[in-house]
Amino acid sequence: MRRTFPNLVRLLMVLAVVCSMVVMAVAPAAAAFNATVCPTSAGTPVVTWDVQTAHPGQVLHGNGTGFPKGQAVTVTINGVALTTSSPVYTGTETSPYNWGNGTFDAYFTVPDVPAGNYSGAATLITSAGGLSACASWFQVYPKLKISPTYGSVGTTVTITGRGFSYPGTANATWGNGGQTCGTLITSPSPIPVNSNGTLSATFTIPAPTCPSSSSNYTVTVTDSAGKSDSTTFTVAQALTISPASGDVGSSVTIQGSGFTANGYIPVGSITLASTPWNTAAVKINSTGQFKVVLAVPLNATPGVNLVVVTDNASKYARDYFVVNSYSLTMTPASGPPGTMVTLTGAHYGARDVIPVGGITFAGTGWNSKAIRIPSSGIWSVSLSVPANAPSGMDIVTVTTAGGTILSLYFNVISATSLQVPLFNQGDPRWGTDIMGTPDCTLAEWGCAVTSTDMVLNYYGVRAAGITYNDYFANDTNPKDLNQWLKNNNGYSGDSIIWASVENYSNAPEKGISFIPSEMINWSNGTDVAGVSLIRDEIAAGHPVIVEVLTKYKGKWVDHWVVITGIKNGTYYINDPGWPKRTTLSLYNNTIYALRVYHGIVPP
Repeated sequence: MRRTFPNLVRLLMVLAVVCSMVVMAVAPAAAAFNATVCPTSAGTPVVTWDVQTAHPGQVLHGNGTGFPKGQAVTVTINGVALTTSSPVYTGTETSPYNWGNGTFDAYFTVPDVPAGNYSGAATLITSAGGLSACASWFQVYPKLKISPTYGSVGTTVTITGRGFSYPGTANATWGNGGQTCGTLITSPSPIPVNSNGTLSATFTIPAPTCPSSSSNYTVTVTDSAGKSDSTTFTVAQALTISPASGDVGSSVTIQGSGFTANGYIPVGSITLASTPWNTAAVKINSTGQFKVVLAVPLNATPGVNLVVVTDNASKYARDYFVVNSYSLTMTPASGPPGTMVTLTGAHYGARDVIPVGGITFAGTGWNSKAIRIPSSGIWSVSLSVPANAPSGMDIVTVTTAGGTILSLYFNVISATSLQVPLFNQGDPRWGTDIMGTPDCTLAEWGCAVTSTDMVLNYYGVRAAGITYNDYFANDTNPKDLNQWLKNNNGYSGDSIIWASVENYSNAPEKGISFIPSEMINWSNGTDVAGVSLIRDEIAAGHPVIVEVLTKYKGKWVDHWVVITGIKNGTYYINDPGWPKRTTLSLYNNTIYALRVYHGIVPP
């Protein structure tokens, strides 16, 4: 059935079209846009829009007049078609809005085009017969979106924009309460605008740097032509706790952002496992941030604990803190009888007691005095490994009066003394021999070479050419090794290249190998008793070369010696510079480096 309308309705519609064209002709905005004014003569196809500004993706209401009946029409901008929900026809039975006189009334979606002013010269209406029409102008302006629109400091946000100026780039800023807080660091930066006016970038929400009147921050993207659009991001409350775990009594730094500007956190409104934690109010600054340092309560429960912070405006955030479990450490964990061992406990109950004999070694009471646990829950005691301790892995158990029981194992190593020959670097037979450079002799600077030669001799390595048969037939000696090092690029300046001796004489047959993983240095020195590696190597039959400090000609210099045995906590050495020095205690039991060679251990 043909749809009909009263004459009054027809008249009103004609007046609406005429009025819209009149507005185009006289409105100041139209002149500023250089708009094309469509002719008003009868029979000229004309399109008018319901708005004069639009962004890509916006739906426009368009009215067309003066078209032939029964024709399909298409609207384009910059050659890009405006989309419709269904085909548009003029004045036919199939038209949803059939005026019967070559008109149409439809809705169009603005496509992705750059920002600009689009008039009849740029917007075309064509019929199936190729008829062009005039369209009233409209201006395309930018439209900005971000995702997500809510999150805490550190959240990654994606920017997408449409209708920006091309060619060109854009930058992003953010602000609060009408003030700009700064430029956002985007990726990429600056943001390139595509040929269709679109753009895309990401940024990370920074910590606010300007006073904030609310949690809603304005994100603005402005292109190089000055076109811009803005949207809102809500900064959520967030906490950072550092460290994320710790002992009772240890200090913890809690920082928050997104809270009420110039507000405060009331006493007890920071809780750990629902227990009030802060004993004083915490001030929040003008940017909604705060920082406070608290001590982990001595009665805190070991494990994961919920931390909640609530400000005076009931804004809150939560995070988790791990209270370390009861712990027991033992240093060293191996050694011969007589070794001094330090036991340290943490997270023990305040005012608990380890009674006499509460620490046992291989089932026998070890401590002769009671140990009271201080309020920090941390205690320490040093004890000597019993002289009659059985060799091997022995259990050490600590039991408090309160019932806390923890155990560790200590490896008792039998007293060991390796039969390493002693060479004197100043021996007249080789003391004046030149090393890697003419400035150095074995007597003055040959401690590392001489120490290495002692170890090689221990493993049964023979001399490559020169021998004195000091220990066994054709045995190696510092003179022969020094000559070989010079002939075989075994020096770097006057420093021995440790691994080079793997190829010296019959070293390969004796399984000689330098252990790089045990090439350890301590710039400030370390107590030899704390280096379990040395005890393990000696127990396995491997001498250990270590660096010490000694005075020579009024100056402190590096010096290398060989550790040959350990007994009752005493470390015995072969000293190539001062052969009468036989224990490491003469060097304060402090070492600065160690070097280890493995080989076939002699019977």
